[in-house]
Amino acid sequence: LLIIRRHSGDKSGQTFAIINNAVFLSYSLLIIVSGISLFYSTNFADGLFEWLKLFLSFIFLLLLVVHFQNSEHFFTQLSKMVSVFSLAISVIGIYQFVQLTGKSELSHSAVYNISATFAHKNLFAQILLFSLPFSIYAALSFKSTFKVIGVLAVSLALCNITVSLSRGVWIAAATAMVATAILALVIEHRKSASILPFRARLFWPALILVLAVSGSILLYSYLDSFQTIQRQVYSILDAEHTSTKDRLLMWTKSYQLFKEHPVAGHG
Repeated sequence: LLIIRRHSGDKSGQTFAIINNAVFLSYSLLIIVSGISLFYSTNFADGLFEWLKLFLSFIFLLLLVVHFQNSEHFFTQLSKMVSVFSLAISVIGIYQFVQLTGKSELSHSAVYNISATFAHKNLFAQILLFSLPFSIYAALSFKSTFKVIGVLAVSLALCNITVSLSRGVWIAAATAMVATAILALVIEHRKSASILPFRARLFWPALILVLAVSGSILLYSYLDSFQTIQRQVYSILDAEHTSTKDRLLMWTKSYQLFKEHPVAGHG
Protein backbone atom coordinates (compact mmCIF):
# COMPACT_ATOMS: atom_id res chain seq x y z
CA LEU A 1 0.00 0.00 0.00
CA LEU A 2 2.90 2.35 0.76
CA ILE A 3 4.41 1.62 -2.67
CA ILE A 4 1.09 2.26 -4.46
CA ARG A 5 0.49 5.48 -2.50
CA ARG A 6 3.96 6.80 -3.22
CA HIS A 7 3.95 6.03 -6.93
CA SER A 8 0.25 6.45 -7.74
CA GLY A 9 1.03 9.61 -9.68
CA ASP A 10 3.47 7.89 -12.02
CA LYS A 11 1.74 7.95 -15.43
CA SER A 12 4.66 6.50 -17.37
CA GLY A 13 4.24 2.99 -15.99
CA GLN A 14 7.99 2.64 -15.51
CA THR A 15 7.72 2.33 -11.73
CA PHE A 16 5.97 -1.04 -11.86
CA ALA A 17 7.57 -2.32 -15.06
CA ILE A 18 9.87 -4.37 -12.84
CA ILE A 19 6.90 -6.59 -11.91
CA ASN A 20 7.04 -8.07 -15.43
CA ASN A 21 10.57 -9.24 -14.75
CA ALA A 22 11.02 -13.04 -14.78
CA VAL A 23 12.27 -13.05 -11.19
CA PHE A 24 9.15 -11.32 -9.88
CA LEU A 25 6.85 -13.46 -12.02
CA SER A 26 8.52 -16.61 -10.70
CA TYR A 27 8.27 -15.36 -7.13
CA SER A 28 4.58 -14.53 -7.66
CA LEU A 29 3.97 -18.06 -8.96
CA LEU A 30 5.71 -19.49 -5.88
CA ILE A 31 3.42 -17.45 -3.61
CA ILE A 32 0.29 -18.58 -5.50
CA VAL A 33 1.26 -22.27 -5.48
CA SER A 34 2.26 -22.10 -1.81
CA GLY A 35 -1.07 -20.46 -1.01
CA ILE A 36 -2.97 -23.24 -2.76
CA SER A 37 -1.01 -25.88 -0.87
CA LEU A 38 -2.29 -24.44 2.42
CA PHE A 39 -5.62 -26.20 1.78
CA TYR A 40 -3.99 -29.59 2.36
CA SER A 41 -1.11 -28.56 4.63
CA THR A 42 0.11 -30.86 7.39
CA ASN A 43 -0.13 -27.98 9.85
CA PHE A 44 -2.24 -25.06 8.62
CA ALA A 45 -0.99 -22.54 11.22
CA ASP A 46 2.68 -23.22 10.44
CA GLY A 47 1.94 -23.24 6.73
CA LEU A 48 0.17 -19.88 6.92
CA PHE A 49 3.09 -18.43 8.90
CA GLU A 50 5.58 -19.61 6.25
CA TRP A 51 3.37 -18.24 3.46
CA LEU A 52 3.18 -14.84 5.17
CA LYS A 53 6.99 -14.81 5.42
CA LEU A 54 7.22 -15.52 1.67
CA PHE A 55 4.74 -12.72 0.96
CA LEU A 56 6.54 -10.27 3.26
CA SER A 57 9.89 -11.05 1.58
CA PHE A 58 8.29 -10.45 -1.83
CA ILE A 59 6.90 -7.08 -0.75
CA PHE A 60 10.24 -6.09 0.78
CA LEU A 61 12.10 -7.01 -2.41
CA LEU A 62 9.57 -5.10 -4.51
CA LEU A 63 9.89 -2.06 -2.23
CA LEU A 64 13.69 -2.10 -2.53
CA VAL A 65 13.64 -2.38 -6.32
CA VAL A 66 10.98 0.31 -6.79
CA HIS A 67 12.80 2.66 -4.44
CA PHE A 68 16.29 2.11 -5.86
CA GLN A 69 15.61 1.24 -9.52
CA ASN A 70 16.78 4.64 -10.75
CA SER A 71 19.67 4.90 -8.31
CA GLU A 72 23.26 4.20 -9.31
CA HIS A 73 24.23 3.69 -5.67
CA PHE A 74 21.86 0.91 -4.72
CA PHE A 75 24.47 -1.55 -3.46
CA THR A 76 26.36 1.21 -1.68
CA GLN A 77 23.27 2.32 0.25
CA LEU A 78 22.21 -1.27 0.93
CA SER A 79 25.67 -2.10 2.29
CA LYS A 80 25.55 0.87 4.62
CA MET A 81 22.12 -0.11 5.94
CA VAL A 82 23.04 -3.77 6.45
CA SER A 83 26.36 -2.85 8.09
CA VAL A 84 24.63 -0.62 10.64
CA PHE A 85 22.03 -3.36 11.25
CA SER A 86 24.75 -6.00 11.69
CA LEU A 87 26.71 -3.79 14.09
CA ALA A 88 23.58 -3.09 16.16
CA ILE A 89 22.60 -6.74 16.65
CA SER A 90 26.26 -7.72 17.20
CA VAL A 91 26.54 -5.22 20.04
CA ILE A 92 23.38 -6.71 21.58
CA GLY A 93 24.90 -10.18 21.26
CA ILE A 94 28.14 -9.08 22.93
CA TYR A 95 26.15 -7.41 25.71
CA GLN A 96 24.21 -10.64 26.31
CA PHE A 97 27.50 -12.57 26.34
CA VAL A 98 28.96 -10.24 28.98
CA GLN A 99 25.77 -10.46 31.05
CA LEU A 100 25.87 -14.26 30.79
CA THR A 101 29.45 -14.51 32.05
CA GLY A 102 28.60 -12.27 34.99
CA LYS A 103 25.59 -14.30 36.11
CA SER A 104 26.81 -17.90 35.82
CA GLU A 105 29.47 -20.17 34.41
CA LEU A 106 29.63 -20.26 30.64
CA SER A 107 28.60 -23.53 28.96
CA HIS A 108 27.19 -24.84 25.70
CA SER A 109 23.65 -24.76 27.04
CA ALA A 110 24.11 -21.23 28.43
CA VAL A 111 25.15 -19.93 25.01
CA TYR A 112 21.55 -20.46 23.83
CA ASN A 113 20.71 -17.25 25.71
CA ILE A 114 22.82 -15.23 23.25
CA SER A 115 20.32 -14.53 20.47
CA ALA A 116 20.18 -10.70 20.25
CA THR A 117 16.68 -9.82 18.96
CA PHE A 118 16.06 -13.25 17.43
CA ALA A 119 14.34 -16.37 18.71
CA HIS A 120 17.37 -18.68 18.67
CA LYS A 121 21.16 -18.42 18.73
CA ASN A 122 21.47 -20.33 15.46
CA LEU A 123 19.12 -17.89 13.72
CA PHE A 124 21.14 -15.00 15.15
CA ALA A 125 24.36 -16.52 13.80
CA GLN A 126 22.75 -17.12 10.39
CA ILE A 127 21.61 -13.48 10.10
CA LEU A 128 25.12 -12.31 10.98
CA LEU A 129 26.55 -14.58 8.30
CA PHE A 130 24.11 -13.24 5.69
CA SER A 131 25.06 -9.66 6.57
CA LEU A 132 28.81 -10.35 6.58
CA PRO A 133 29.43 -9.77 2.81
CA PHE A 134 27.84 -6.31 3.03
CA SER A 135 29.92 -5.41 6.09
CA ILE A 136 33.10 -6.63 4.38
CA TYR A 137 32.24 -4.51 1.34
CA ALA A 138 31.75 -1.49 3.63
CA ALA A 139 35.07 -2.11 5.39
CA LEU A 140 36.96 -2.37 2.08
CA SER A 141 35.18 0.28 -0.02
CA PHE A 142 34.02 3.14 2.19
CA LYS A 143 35.94 5.85 3.98
CA SER A 144 35.77 7.49 7.41
CA THR A 145 32.63 6.66 9.42
CA PHE A 146 31.17 3.79 7.39
CA LYS A 147 34.59 2.17 7.01
CA VAL A 148 34.85 2.05 10.82
CA ILE A 149 31.29 0.72 11.04
CA GLY A 150 32.13 -1.96 8.47
CA VAL A 151 35.28 -3.06 10.32
CA LEU A 152 33.45 -3.18 13.66
CA ALA A 153 30.48 -5.02 12.14
CA VAL A 154 32.77 -7.66 10.59
CA SER A 155 34.82 -8.11 13.77
CA LEU A 156 31.88 -8.37 16.15
CA ALA A 157 29.89 -10.59 13.76
CA LEU A 158 32.81 -13.04 13.58
CA CYS A 159 33.10 -13.00 17.38
CA ASN A 160 29.38 -13.73 17.82
CA ILE A 161 29.42 -16.45 15.17
CA THR A 162 32.38 -18.13 16.87
CA VAL A 163 30.96 -18.12 20.40
CA SER A 164 27.50 -19.16 19.14
CA LEU A 165 28.88 -22.71 18.70
CA SER A 166 26.57 -23.04 15.70
CA ARG A 167 28.12 -25.80 13.61
CA GLY A 168 26.00 -25.16 10.53
CA VAL A 169 27.01 -21.50 10.42
CA TRP A 170 30.66 -22.45 10.97
CA ILE A 171 30.54 -24.80 7.98
CA ALA A 172 28.70 -22.24 5.82
CA ALA A 173 31.11 -19.44 6.77
CA ALA A 174 34.23 -21.51 6.09
CA THR A 175 32.86 -22.81 2.77
CA ALA A 176 31.77 -19.35 1.64
CA MET A 177 35.09 -17.73 2.53
CA VAL A 178 37.17 -20.38 0.76
CA ALA A 179 34.93 -20.30 -2.33
CA THR A 180 34.96 -16.48 -2.42
CA ALA A 181 38.77 -16.34 -2.06
CA ILE A 182 39.23 -18.85 -4.91
CA LEU A 183 36.77 -16.99 -7.14
CA ALA A 184 38.43 -13.65 -6.36
CA LEU A 185 41.88 -15.04 -7.17
CA VAL A 186 40.63 -16.47 -10.48
CA ILE A 187 39.01 -13.17 -11.48
CA GLU A 188 42.09 -11.19 -10.44
CA HIS A 189 44.37 -13.55 -12.34
CA ARG A 190 42.35 -12.97 -15.51
CA LYS A 191 42.67 -9.21 -15.05
CA SER A 192 46.39 -9.17 -14.34
CA ALA A 193 49.34 -11.50 -14.76
CA SER A 194 50.42 -10.84 -11.17
CA ILE A 195 48.15 -11.29 -8.17
CA LEU A 196 50.62 -9.86 -5.64
CA PRO A 197 48.83 -6.48 -5.31
CA PHE A 198 45.54 -8.32 -4.79
CA ARG A 199 47.09 -10.53 -2.10
CA ALA A 200 48.39 -7.42 -0.38
CA ARG A 201 44.87 -5.96 -0.29
CA LEU A 202 43.64 -9.14 1.37
CA PHE A 203 46.13 -8.79 4.24
CA TRP A 204 43.97 -6.60 6.51
CA PRO A 205 40.71 -8.54 5.99
CA ALA A 206 42.58 -11.79 6.68
CA LEU A 207 44.18 -10.27 9.79
CA ILE A 208 40.78 -9.13 11.13
CA LEU A 209 39.37 -12.62 10.48
CA VAL A 210 42.23 -14.37 12.30
CA LEU A 211 42.23 -11.97 15.26
CA ALA A 212 38.44 -12.01 15.71
CA VAL A 213 38.08 -15.79 15.49
CA SER A 214 41.20 -16.70 17.47
CA GLY A 215 40.44 -14.06 20.12
CA SER A 216 36.90 -15.41 20.50
CA ILE A 217 38.17 -18.98 20.81
CA LEU A 218 40.72 -17.98 23.47
CA LEU A 219 38.13 -16.00 25.44
CA TYR A 220 35.55 -18.77 25.29
CA SER A 221 38.15 -21.38 26.26
CA TYR A 222 39.15 -19.26 29.25
CA LEU A 223 35.56 -18.78 30.43
CA ASP A 224 34.40 -22.35 29.71
CA SER A 225 36.86 -24.83 28.18
CA PHE A 226 38.49 -25.50 24.84
CA GLN A 227 37.03 -29.01 24.96
CA THR A 228 33.56 -27.55 24.34
CA ILE A 229 34.72 -26.08 21.01
CA GLN A 230 36.58 -29.30 20.19
CA ARG A 231 33.44 -31.37 20.78
CA GLN A 232 31.45 -29.08 18.47
CA VAL A 233 34.04 -29.42 15.72
CA TYR A 234 34.35 -33.21 16.05
CA SER A 235 30.57 -33.68 16.16
CA ILE A 236 30.27 -32.24 12.64
CA LEU A 237 31.43 -35.56 11.18
CA ASP A 238 29.78 -37.73 13.85
CA ALA A 239 26.61 -39.24 12.36
CA GLU A 240 25.67 -40.64 15.79
CA HIS A 241 25.66 -37.24 17.46
CA THR A 242 22.20 -36.48 18.89
CA SER A 243 21.74 -33.20 17.03
CA THR A 244 23.00 -34.73 13.77
CA LYS A 245 20.66 -37.72 14.09
CA ASP A 246 17.72 -35.37 14.68
CA ARG A 247 18.52 -33.43 11.51
CA LEU A 248 18.96 -36.58 9.42
CA LEU A 249 15.58 -37.80 10.68
CA MET A 250 13.92 -34.46 9.81
CA TRP A 251 15.45 -34.54 6.32
CA THR A 252 14.18 -38.09 5.80
CA LYS A 253 10.65 -37.17 6.90
CA SER A 254 10.74 -33.99 4.81
CA TYR A 255 11.66 -36.02 1.75
CA GLN A 256 8.71 -38.32 2.41
CA LEU A 257 6.42 -35.27 2.54
CA PHE A 258 7.95 -34.01 -0.71
CA LYS A 259 7.23 -37.33 -2.47
CA GLU A 260 3.55 -37.08 -1.52
CA HIS A 261 3.14 -33.61 -3.13
CA PRO A 262 6.29 -32.87 -5.15
CA VAL A 263 4.89 -29.83 -7.01
CA ALA A 264 2.82 -27.79 -4.56
CA GLY A 265 4.13 -29.15 -1.29
CA HIS A 266 2.32 -29.32 2.04
CA GLY A 267 1.89 -25.64 2.81
